[in-house]
Amino acid sequence: MYGVTRDHEWITREGIRRNIRQFFLDHPPENNPSIYLPTDASLTQLFHVYYGDTASPTRFIKAVNSIAMANVKTDSSHQYRASTLLQGSSAWTIPKPTQAAKPGYYNRYDPAIHSDGEQLDAVQQKLLDRYSKISASVIDEAYPAVRSLLGTSLHSIQKFYAHSTWIEQGNTGILEGLGIPGNTFDGMLAEATEDVCTSCPSSQGYCSGNVISGAGLSSGYYTYPSELGASQLVPKPTTGGKCSHGGLLDVSSYDEAKGGVNKDTTSPCFSPHHNLHADAAEAAVQATDYYLKHIERVIGVIKYRILFDLYQGTSLSISIDTTGSMGDDIEAVKDQVARIVANTVTEVYILSQFNDPGCGPVYKTSDPDEFLDAINALYPNGGGDGPELFWCGLQKALSETPDYGDVFCFTDAEAKDGELMDGVISLAQRQNNKVTVILSDILTKNQEKQEERKGEGRDLITGIDGYQRLVDATGGLLISAEKFDIDEIANIIGSSVENATVSYGVCSEVIQVSRLDVIMTTRYPLRLGEPRGRPVTQEKSLAQPGIEPGSLGFVVTILQQETSADLSVEVPIDDSVFDCELRISGQTNTAFFTDPTGKSYDLMDRIGLNAESGVEVITHTDTLKAVRWLSPSAGMWVLTTTLADPTHSITLQATSTLDFLNDFAVLDPSPPHPHYRPIEGQPLMRVVLREVDYPFGAKDQAYIRTDPLPDQPFYIRVVGFLGSGNRWMRYSGVEVWPVETGVDLYATSEELSAHPGESATANFLVTNYGIESYFTITGIDDLYFLKFMVPNRVFLSNNESVEVEAQFFVPLDATHGQVSTAIVTARSELQTQNVNSAIAHFIVLSSVVDLSLPTCTLTNTPDCTGYLTNGVCSGLNWTANAIFRDSGSGLYSVHSEPEPLSLTTTGLTPGTTSDVTADFVHSCCSPQAVLRGVDGMGNAGECNVNMGILGGVIENFHVDTAEATYLVLKWNITPSDIPIDHYDLNTDSTVIHQSLCKELECIELVNYLEQCSVHEFVLTPYFDDGGVDEVAGTPAFTQGSTLDGGDPQTPTDGLAVDATANTITVSWQPPNLVCAYTYEVCHYEVNTDPGLAICDTTTITSHTLRELEECKAYFIDVATTNSNGLTSSPLNFYSVTHCTEIIP
Repeated sequence: MYGVTRDHEWITREGIRRNIRQFFLDHPPENNPSIYLPTDASLTQLFHVYYGDTASPTRFIKAVNSIAMANVKTDSSHQYRASTLLQGSSAWTIPKPTQAAKPGYYNRYDPAIHSDGEQLDAVQQKLLDRYSKISASVIDEAYPAVRSLLGTSLHSIQKFYAHSTWIEQGNTGILEGLGIPGNTFDGMLAEATEDVCTSCPSSQGYCSGNVISGAGLSSGYYTYPSELGASQLVPKPTTGGKCSHGGLLDVSSYDEAKGGVNKDTTSPCFSPHHNLHADAAEAAVQATDYYLKHIERVIGVIKYRILFDLYQGTSLSISIDTTGSMGDDIEAVKDQVARIVANTVTEVYILSQFNDPGCGPVYKTSDPDEFLDAINALYPNGGGDGPELFWCGLQKALSETPDYGDVFCFTDAEAKDGELMDGVISLAQRQNNKVTVILSDILTKNQEKQEERKGEGRDLITGIDGYQRLVDATGGLLISAEKFDIDEIANIIGSSVENATVSYGVCSEVIQVSRLDVIMTTRYPLRLGEPRGRPVTQEKSLAQPGIEPGSLGFVVTILQQETSADLSVEVPIDDSVFDCELRISGQTNTAFFTDPTGKSYDLMDRIGLNAESGVEVITHTDTLKAVRWLSPSAGMWVLTTTLADPTHSITLQATSTLDFLNDFAVLDPSPPHPHYRPIEGQPLMRVVLREVDYPFGAKDQAYIRTDPLPDQPFYIRVVGFLGSGNRWMRYSGVEVWPVETGVDLYATSEELSAHPGESATANFLVTNYGIESYFTITGIDDLYFLKFMVPNRVFLSNNESVEVEAQFFVPLDATHGQVSTAIVTARSELQTQNVNSAIAHFIVLSSVVDLSLPTCTLTNTPDCTGYLTNGVCSGLNWTANAIFRDSGSGLYSVHSEPEPLSLTTTGLTPGTTSDVTADFVHSCCSPQAVLRGVDGMGNAGECNVNMGILGGVIENFHVDTAEATYLVLKWNITPSDIPIDHYDLNTDSTVIHQSLCKELECIELVNYLEQCSVHEFVLTPYFDDGGVDEVAGTPAFTQGSTLDGGDPQTPTDGLAVDATANTITVSWQPPNLVCAYTYEVCHYEVNTDPGLAICDTTTITSHTLRELEECKAYFIDVATTNSNGLTSSPLNFYSVTHCTEIIP
């Protein structure tokens, strides 16, 4: 390897990082219009600077990951095979099913996706086709579908720079029209008979200068043995002048012209032009950023924020049974929901209703008054036979609920549509939706009927067991009562909605993630008591825990316990926790929660808890207790319970600055592009993860190879230490269900779309890795486009696969842009816990071919004369009146950049081909604007307003020079008709002095500062408009740090935070919290020669000493080295390893 290889995941995340940074700068928060964002800030850091240290980036990071993973999946085979490590070999292989998949169309082999074989025109066409689907999905606000399509398009855009000859032609910029409507390769591409390459000295290895100067744009031919991809690979012409892809996997590299041009990696074994990899990767990052900017321009700022989950509110989602027996309960829900809405801040409201025989409609709004109107319109009717369409109602609610939103289901009956259960649960897990089910007494009476039906085959009716499985899988609650105690339940709902928006505390520095654990759960498997297949233990894979050390102000899970025995467990509450809430579901005889000082709280004593300062009782019933501690002490708490019920569940959630995300992945080494393939659905039983040492500081993301998965449901737990030395622990919050069935989507986006009145088919692959069995195949979608699954029942032996076909039909009254979420589920009839699902998005296309832009006509001339200077511009607004029209696919949206103060439209209905009048109001502080109308195909027509540049605006305010005791500030100011009088410079909220600079570029020295100290600067311009007082303009902000100019100080507070028989983990405090240091950590056994000490270096304030002897005492020395290379005297302390055997 020659340098670092940048894969698609890194390129995508880096492109998004740059894009979001600029997006934040272009649309600063109201309270910080001159926001300062470091150019190298991470995704999490950008989020925190923009939204505040106590805002949670978890949803944002998951949205980014969704796009990145869709990108990576483009390289994946549509057949999922668990990777197997062969004995005696270090190579990973993909086992073949006994029924081979059919040759056909596969993304991973398609040269029109990967820019291979001179198929660049086809690359552009596919990008444009997918662009129309992205636009359609935005119309329906189906953002999961948008992210999936966007990831695939970004893959093709990025591949262009690694596989084509664009870089070799000497281009230093990007091809801006790639993937954007209205652009082609006309005149750029090499002719079919044109020579582009000459032979390299060798067919393999490094090659340079083999691309003919002045030749047309081309890409390499890539051929390799593949039965599945044979029909898609383009054979290399025999003329001797065409380029190959090149590398060990490319057979064509041995044909004239020998060698190749790919820049995929920094290894000459795989990439002949490996020396150009960094250039290709940088171009791919810039192209990613550019394409995202275009998407933003077309969909507008508001929808772009939603695309990346850049909003701070949460959702309130309710699915309610409206049958006749629910009359009293519906009235109670109406009353309490009104209270919840009045006392919480919610981004979106969802109401789904179910009945028998009907299900739906689902209602979604951001207006609380409209939501209350919908709630108040509910009335009981129908029913009569007991079981209702519970799973259908929940499916519709989930289809509209954003990621990480909670869903609350109200019912008093069993569910009669149990065939939907597995797919609906899979959807909830995929979206990280916690589902809480609230039951009333009628259900318990129906259990006798359910018992009578047992033994009659697979019954479609599900009761408490199904609801329990749902809440276990999603981390919700199962609440039952004689009749709804709605006051108590409303507290739980309100708490969930409120906590997701509360922001507290700043995270202590995460110094170590010490371990990943799998915590088994036994209640669900033991209760069902169903047979399992023989576990296969030789297969291994990879887990991908995306450690997000700054997940701030979000509800995190510290303890997740399901038990049928009395419990005593230690619970670490760390420095990042602002408040915590303990929930115990099930009847309990005794329950105590003891803090680090020994103070014990009796959880059975509601009166006593209410009397405690800093303790809030949320709900307290026989079957559910929820208690919140507002400022819990950091340290080790202890929870002890004795049970009255045979099983109960315990959850401790906290508002914290620390969280993690996790996914599973397998290594796919097969051509054309080996990579880590993310697993969708449940992972296979023998694929990953028990307990794993993670000897690193907290990272943004890591892949960890681990032991095989257990054969039971489990939770993932992450354990580590903060800079304070306090232990922290987090659970994934939802169960992982290892299975022995794989369900994978074969279909491409072309197959998962159709016009109104058309049908379409999409293939899925079902593979059985367990015991032979019949499998039931079900398919559902929320808009009822999915009509049949063929076959719907099939017998599969071990390691056997079958293709199943989903048949869709789009009705004539379907509208362009509708997106239906389809779920295909395969369940073993012998092992009903052996079930897996695949999720796909089906898109309704426009019946109109539309390549034309909407028209925009301004009917007035905006005027800001006299108000085009900073400080006075806010005194006047300008108005633009525009008429938009689209005669093709019709107009769907109107917006402007920047966002207007107000926008009023007349005649704008989705898809209209009539005139639409739009009145925009902007401040004169925004004298330039673009007014856009967007049609159904994503074509944007524009009117431009340009009244000149706003004068007197401070630009590029930054620290130009930093030393130990002073900083040099530098800035520019735009020309202004009103002269500058002076600047007020505030340092750390104190006015230091005035700057009298009158130039367009200014420099200011700020001295007498402490070394290694952080300082914030606010620069306010004042203008002389001829009046008595100067006029203050909009301030600019920046920050900077002084350097460490003296001798470094010794670290402090050294201590051992953890120890085993062979390891000791130590931490310490830096001599200064701002300066960056390197630490030398040495250890040697007590009573031995210090000269034999073993030393390591680290840049974090913790370290794990390894390969120690058990039951031994060790001296530990920690010294600081600063940026000047000077080293401090060491900090000395000692610790002892654990003894596995006590010697008398």
